[in-house]
Amino acid sequence: MKLRYLAAFALSALTAGQAGAATIGGDVLSATNNAVGGTFVLLDGTSTFSVGQDNFNAPHLYAFDEKQNVLLGADLTLNIGSNALANTYVSSHYVFYDPRGSSGSRQMGYIDFDGDIFGIATRTGTLGASDFLGSDTVTYLSHNLRGLESNDSIWIDANKANRLWVDWIASTPGDYIRVLTAGVPIAAVPLPAGLPLLGAAIGALGLAARRRRKA
Repeated sequence: MKLRYLAAFALSALTAGQAGAATIGGDVLSATNNAVGGTFVLLDGTSTFSVGQDNFNAPHLYAFDEKQNVLLGADLTLNIGSNALANTYVSSHYVFYDPRGSSGSRQMGYIDFDGDIFGIATRTGTLGASDFLGSDTVTYLSHNLRGLESNDSIWIDANKANRLWVDWIASTPGDYIRVLTAGVPIAAVPLPAGLPLLGAAIGALGLAARRRRKA
């Protein structure tokens, strides 16, 4: 019984070592109209909710993590930064601004990730082409209305490659973009110190237990 619990612990520790890229913070620095009072809100991308059709109607700057450490089978065109090439690993994050009302509301802020930004999809076509990186639990709506307008500005910080800046004006149904950060092959994610020794010890205990049962 104790051996079973120890094995379960080791498995959970191994899984923890296989973490993906993550959104780690952000802030809203200025806003007008229905965007006043907004803050940065990090959503759980593994939860069930809908996005893309006035589902939030709030002044906040939202983000959630989508699929992580995905090996691309083909080149993926992006609008800002670098295109994602086949046989590279990427992690995906969805960023949006869905204010209340039909009149344009301006918001300026930033979002930080724990890895450098690879590229950003900001147009209807590139968002649609990259939807396979979306969360399996989130429902994405208004596909044909996504994409930024000429008065929206999105850029990667020149001094912090992990920081995304947004300065956009949105109304119904909001502004939506997808941010890709460099992914990591699962096999390349370093294990916590001592975990290989723990695995070897569990194996030895299991072998000893089998020998005792045979005796």
